[in-house]
Amino acid sequence: MNIAIKPFIILCILINQLEAQYSINSDSVTSSSKINKSDLLIPSILFGASMICYTHNTILDNLEFKKVRNKWLSDFRIHADDYLQFAPIAMVFASDILGVEGKNKFWDQCFILLKAQILTELFIQPLKYVTHVLRPDNSGYNSFPSGHTAEAFMAATFLHKEFGDRSIFYSLAGYSIASTVGLLRIANNRHWASDVFAGAAFGILATNLAYKIVPLKPSHKFTNRLIFQPSYANNKFIMNIKLCF
Repeated sequence: MNIAIKPFIILCILINQLEAQYSINSDSVTSSSKINKSDLLIPSILFGASMICYTHNTILDNLEFKKVRNKWLSDFRIHADDYLQFAPIAMVFASDILGVEGKNKFWDQCFILLKAQILTELFIQPLKYVTHVLRPDNSGYNSFPSGHTAEAFMAATFLHKEFGDRSIFYSLAGYSIASTVGLLRIANNRHWASDVFAGAAFGILATNLAYKIVPLKPSHKFTNRLIFQPSYANNKFIMNIKLCF
């Protein structure tokens, strides 16, 4: 089976199962827990772009991206992408500490992030094994999709959903960072362009679904009794957590 077809079939099956399980446009669920077509639109476009990269065209082509990279950035290698992928998450919790009110409370944010992280891994890791794509630097057969890019766009979407309504700066910053991570994965010769597009698709999709799936949400009877007291002493950041009865 063509390597470009296998992930496409897997994605179609996945979306079909999600539609069946969470009843898109069904009256049996509340509007906040419905998976809307808009939740799937951007991921679908990005995944489509990923598949186009395998078709040897003049606009989006894996080999053309690699030629440009080898011509201008043949010796390029930095590790910033290893850390930047987590920057949008840091921005969420830094904003919480600074008192900026997000869409959800701290513990709700933590559990949403946990769900998004689990979904991202469930999307990415099996596909790496099934597709068995050789990395452009020939270092291994686990190139598709890009885990770094998926993590970055999962985090950027998390930041966008929590603080995007407060200021467009959060959304622009988050997605700019995520895009930079994707470009660095190509520049570092660690991923094909198709890997990056697919990683972005799955990262966004994972966060969109995390906000729709009801389980794993903490009880407010418990979390309302938690008091967080951040402090800084001896060049160390300390978070004191107290449980009041």
